[in-house]
Amino acid sequence: KPGEMDLSYRSTISIYKSILEQFNPALENLVYLGNNYLRAFHALSKAAEVYFKAIEKIGERALQSSTSHVLGEILMQMSDTQRLLSSDLQVVAQTFHVDLLQHMEKNSKMDVQFISVSKQYELEYRRKANNLEKCTAELWRMERARDKNVREMKENVMRLRSEMQAFLSNSQREAELEEKRRYRFLAEKHQMLYNTLLQFYSRARGMIQTKAPQWKEQLEASRNPSNSHVQGLLASSHGQGYPSGRLTPTHLETVRSTWAAFTVVVAKAALGLGGLTCGPQNPGPTACRGMGFPTCGWEPWWQLNSSHAGGLFWGGC
Repeated sequence: KPGEMDLSYRSTISIYKSILEQFNPALENLVYLGNNYLRAFHALSKAAEVYFKAIEKIGERALQSSTSHVLGEILMQMSDTQRLLSSDLQVVAQTFHVDLLQHMEKNSKMDVQFISVSKQYELEYRRKANNLEKCTAELWRMERARDKNVREMKENVMRLRSEMQAFLSNSQREAELEEKRRYRFLAEKHQMLYNTLLQFYSRARGMIQTKAPQWKEQLEASRNPSNSHVQGLLASSHGQGYPSGRLTPTHLETVRSTWAAFTVVVAKAALGLGGLTCGPQNPGPTACRGMGFPTCGWEPWWQLNSSHAGGLFWGGC
């Protein structure tokens, strides 16, 4: 019996010690970390606000463009969506601060009073244990002396022992409940936080699931313009000609035929069969121009003479 009572006492003291030396410091550390978390969250929210405000300004500029109006609308919608999500996320942060951190901080400070409860338990245990020990020793003395009041003392010792057992049992149960109450408090508060997070994510998911496919469709449409728009661009390009450095199909055919004629002339000159001479003998620029080669006034840019042993004589402007 004394061994069981001592074991119960040690178990209760261990629970009180765990609450005071482990749980409470851990709770205070959670409050400290939670406040850091909140500061980081507010800094992140501010950075996101500035970032998407810049996106909004770019979208406003795109709205003024005839070719990028739709893209500007998409950017504006993205900025508005982020603003709504940030507003909803502020509710989560408020729940975290008010319903969690403030309560944890309050309880951690109140638990300082729990030290007195632990000390009172220890003092009460020692008082009862000493009283029981004295009565038990007196009972042994009276039994050896065959005292006529032995029976009365024995009943008194049994009563004290029963009270001691009840005290230890109740104290241990109360200590276990105190420990359980603290862990349950922590779990319940975070469960409330997760309920708020669930509401936020459900709303955010629904919002993004609605808008993201629309944005993708609009972006694809802007990447692949309609056939009428393409035809308009093609008609415009035909009216204005090809860009500098590119050849039109008609021009390509002209160059091919001219190059073929030029090859024949060169071959004849090389074989001594005579060929076309662009120069004073044929003063008109028509022959050279007809082959697609430029002339400088009446003088051609190049001259081909069969008398030069099949060689080429390049004259400059």
